[in-house]
Amino acid sequence: METDWLGAQRVCSWLHPNGRLAEFETFEEVVAATVFLVIDNQNGVYPWAAPGPWIGAIELGDSNEFVWASSNSPIEATNWSPSRPNSPTFGDGVVLD
Repeated sequence: METDWLGAQRVCSWLHPNGRLAEFETFEEVVAATVFLVIDNQNGVYPWAAPGPWIGAIELGDSNEFVWASSNSPIEATNWSPSRPNSPTFGDGVVLD
């Protein structure tokens, strides 16, 4: 299923009343989720089209600053690529890619 960030967040809440996109508190959680998704993608279990699955981070306005959507708290555990985050527009969501 292809959707935007808000659509993915809605699917999570439809699946469970408290459901939401994944949010990570530690670097180890980021790595574990990434490894799990990469292995499933390679095995064709849950293939996704680029750029990757949405996570629960969103940009504050047009600031290039990102927070966890459920708490508005800053993202402390990251695995950003050197040129990321790169947000050319307002209120962008974040994907694992």
